[in-house]
Amino acid sequence: MISAEASRLKRSYDRNLGWCRFWLGVSLAVATLTFTFAVDEVFSLPPERVSAAVDELNSAETNDPSDPIRFSKIAVMLTLGVISGLCVGLSARFRILYQRDDRFLAVIDHPNQEATP
Repeated sequence: MISAEASRLKRSYDRNLGWCRFWLGVSLAVATLTFTFAVDEVFSLPPERVSAAVDELNSAETNDPSDPIRFSKIAVMLTLGVISGLCVGLSARFRILYQRDDRFLAVIDHPNQEATP
C-alpha cells in the first residue's frame, strides 16, 4: 500500500514540477516579447529621422488623445503583461503542489522522521 502511494506521489511530483517549469518558461517568453515590443515602439526610429519625428509629435494632429494607434499599442502591452502575470501565477500554483508532494514523499521514505518544511 505504501509503495503504491509513493509511486502515485512520485508521478504527481514529476508532473507538477514539469508544469511549473513549463509555465515559468512561457511567462519568461511572454515577458521577453513584451519587453521587445516596448523597446521596438520606443526606439523604432533611425537617428536621422528623430528631428522629423519630434516635429510630428509636437503637431496638434498627433497629440489627439483618441489616437487609435497609441491606444492599441497600450492595449497590447497591457494584455501581454496580464498574460505573463497569469503564467507566473500558474507556475507558482504548480510549485506549491510539487512542494506538497515532496513533503509527503519525505514522510513515506522516512516514516520515523518528521518532514521539515
